[in-house]
Amino acid sequence: MRANTAQVRANIRAIKARLLEAKSNFTRIKNLYASESATKADFDGAAANYESIKAQLASARQALQGSATVLSYSKIVAPFSARVTDKFAEAGDLASPGLKLLTLYNPELLRIDANVRESLALSLKIGQTLKTKIVALNLNIPAIIEEIVPAADPGARSFLIKAKVNSHPQLHPGMFAKIQIPTGKHLQLSVPINYIRQIGQLDMVWVLEGSIPVRRFIRTGQQSMEQVMVISGLNPGEKLIDPKDIKNL
Repeated sequence: MRANTAQVRANIRAIKARLLEAKSNFTRIKNLYASESATKADFDGAAANYESIKAQLASARQALQGSATVLSYSKIVAPFSARVTDKFAEAGDLASPGLKLLTLYNPELLRIDANVRESLALSLKIGQTLKTKIVALNLNIPAIIEEIVPAADPGARSFLIKAKVNSHPQLHPGMFAKIQIPTGKHLQLSVPINYIRQIGQLDMVWVLEGSIPVRRFIRTGQQSMEQVMVISGLNPGEKLIDPKDIKNL
């Protein structure tokens, strides 16, 4: 293919040289014909020869374009900067349409696919940001919904959600992720965990009633970060006292 392309290029150079000569001859005959020093047959012959070589040059350029296109098929270029995850061909193998050569992935364009039950999926929107946790890395990252496949799986009664995540050096295709989907809002009373003291199996806090610190037993629930949910024993607006400050009161 390279030799054929080189041959076509050489042919174009030869045609250009002939065209230059034909153009010069045509101009000369044209001037002679204008001064009636050349016959009409000489003029027509020079013009026909000039136009014929111009057509040959155009044809040769088309042949070069076709040859260059065929030659370009000898080099397979990845559509993006990527990492190779698997290899299916060796040097010297014949590549043909449909034959898998490599498996690639773009580390800058990772996506999470999740099957979400239809009762929750219908409330989601394109562009919505969801909290996501990569379990193996204990990593929390945002995921932006790029696509909601508009057809439910009748067996699982779920929709496929595709969400984009930011690149991370430890993220790899195939890892397991959990997406948090909001189902509603509710008010929750919580207190800092360092304000709680335990007496046996009971949780206790110090509450300021007027100017007097009072010990109050409470019932707690889930812990989130440095906060603990209070199920009962406290009312919104009550003022807590840090146990470290009790001795100073």
